[in-house]
Amino acid sequence: ESIKKLYAWGSWKQGEFRFAGIDLVQKDDMSIVLDQQFYADELTLLDLPGEQPGDDSLLLSHQDHKFLKSKLGALQWLAVQTRPTLVARTNLLLSEVRVGGPYSLMKETQDLLKEAKKPPESSSITMQTFSGVDDWRQLCPYVFCDASLRNRHDLHSTGGLFACLGPVVGLD
Repeated sequence: ESIKKLYAWGSWKQGEFRFAGIDLVQKDDMSIVLDQQFYADELTLLDLPGEQPGDDSLLLSHQDHKFLKSKLGALQWLAVQTRPTLVARTNLLLSEVRVGGPYSLMKETQDLLKEAKKPPESSSITMQTFSGVDDWRQLCPYVFCDASLRNRHDLHSTGGLFACLGPVVGLD
């Protein structure tokens, strides 16, 4: 109640609801489950004309470029919110899409869209509470990084970062 007095919001919801495009459910143990399967279900597949030749002689037009960027943008939002298993491939495809790029990126994007639409074993992220933690100073950020130098066809490099918060006791 004291928080409600401090902040004036249009409506207060608790338990289970959709907020900012994410379904939230608070469990009895106070953990919060975030899920976007409804969003993944609404993603539309590309309308590719039959089988395309396997060679890279077909190139992306300006219209193809804009279209792929929008589809990959929709995938990226899903990936960074609740589906981290899609992040690397989505971002790699986004970095490849350019006018005059290989048309084969259309099929790669289609394959990724199909994967995103299938409910994985877990399409949600659960934010856990930490038992025994009653002060923020008992928490510690954990960050894992990796990179590959000049591993792309154009000799650019790629890198990744995963960060989370956990109890300080995890450092033992």
